[in-house]
Amino acid sequence: MLKRITIITSTFIPEYGAAPLRLGDLAYFLASQEIKTDVITGYPFYPRNYVLEPFQSKSWKFSKEEPQKNLQIFRLPVYPSHSHRLRMRLLTMLSLGISMIIFLPFYLWKYKTDVVFVQSPPPLFLFHAFCIAKLKGIPLIMNISDLWSEAFPSLNVSRGVFILRKWETFFLRQADAFVVQSEEIQKWLDERISKKAPILLHRTGVQTEKFIPKKDYKICSPLRIVYAGVLGIAHGLADLCKNMNFSDIGAELHLYGNGADRSRIEEILKTEPFKGIFLWNDVQPHQIPSLLVQYDAALISQKTYLLGTVPAKLYEAFAAGLPILFVGEGEGEKLVTQHEAGFCAKSTDYQQLRKNILELSALSEKEREKMGKNGRLSAELYYDRKKLLPQLFHFLSNIVLKHKAR
Repeated sequence: MLKRITIITSTFIPEYGAAPLRLGDLAYFLASQEIKTDVITGYPFYPRNYVLEPFQSKSWKFSKEEPQKNLQIFRLPVYPSHSHRLRMRLLTMLSLGISMIIFLPFYLWKYKTDVVFVQSPPPLFLFHAFCIAKLKGIPLIMNISDLWSEAFPSLNVSRGVFILRKWETFFLRQADAFVVQSEEIQKWLDERISKKAPILLHRTGVQTEKFIPKKDYKICSPLRIVYAGVLGIAHGLADLCKNMNFSDIGAELHLYGNGADRSRIEEILKTEPFKGIFLWNDVQPHQIPSLLVQYDAALISQKTYLLGTVPAKLYEAFAAGLPILFVGEGEGEKLVTQHEAGFCAKSTDYQQLRKNILELSALSEKEREKMGKNGRLSAELYYDRKKLLPQLFHFLSNIVLKHKAR
């Protein structure tokens, strides 16, 4: 029987992004089911280059929070950086990795846990989870949301890919089970990892009840498009801003967020201020539902095809009932097409994106409403975290029971 779980992750709420929100919901859900839940993570900083308030004053030491019954969050020192430079990213990961090596002996001495659940990427922390599982004789469950070894070449990052692949493959073969966020990752594991460990497809999903779906689909020119999320390199928004003029096609793009590409976007908008692109400060996750419904469509963008990646913003747009303008390939594109929830263009195909915006503008109010409602229905039926989390809980419990029965 599952009594205590240890979650290891480099990112956790209140940081922004899909992984911290998904893992935060998981931790609170498990705690509500009377499972003692321990989260071992760093101090939050993303998407900034500094530790967020109110954690700054204690960010040099180990600390523990107990936000609700059965939930403990252990925060460890980390060097905060979201730089696009690989060297700085590695420094951030290594600093947290060293903190974990120092902290884990104390944790293992004090607590007896039934299972270790580790988030990857980054794959560095697979090592720490593997050590806990071996020392305690407990199952190791890996949550794989992206495949860095496959993504780096697509992003023109070649240094160290061979070592990364060897590292990733070795530890993946030690897992007792996998939780994955896309069918592509599930297929990749089936084909590449010889050990036949159980795999659960657990979509990032969305808290559907927090989104009041859009009701008014009338468009008062210009067409207002929104992007709310991390402005990272992988999203390709700086290139999109450079190559698109929204004013010319009777549209506006409103960007809310922060990240490695924000400074590039600011420079582009300084030199070309009349493109119909507006850059705003980032918003808190709880503000996203009320923000999205103020707009006519949601932009979901990927710089290039990344195997296994499904943008979490897609599920939020579904839940808000917004027609979607998807720029990218792979499983995200497939879901938009499958649910008839919007238009798709390949990565960097700005001419097709332009056509899609014009086509969306030309649709009748009823046609736009049908698109939005298709997305909302898919969120309610397939991607609602209220339905997904009990499935994950059942999966984790079964893995623990089978391991104890050996």
